[in-house]
Amino acid sequence: MLRIDLIALTPQQAVLQIAGRLANGEVAFLEEEMCRWRDQAEQIILDLKGVKFIDRAGISMLKESMGTRLILRDGSRFIKTLLEAHGLEAH
Repeated sequence: MLRIDLIALTPQQAVLQIAGRLANGEVAFLEEEMCRWRDQAEQIILDLKGVKFIDRAGISMLKESMGTRLILRDGSRFIKTLLEAHGLEAH
């Protein structure tokens, strides 16, 4: 299960805190939430502190979304290593 909470919203950025597993069906849920806030903020920041697992579908979605004003933030050492192995970076 994936939990997504909006923790900050300004015209410049929407910060979404993600917790749980970013896998299969949850990927579509995250995409919907990102689309929901994209019209209201210049950037979407995903706070990955609470993410425990990301599967291939999750990695693919993040890679495709990186060109659309997306910033990845935080994340466990495991998640950061996983992202880096796929050419992504969490700040």
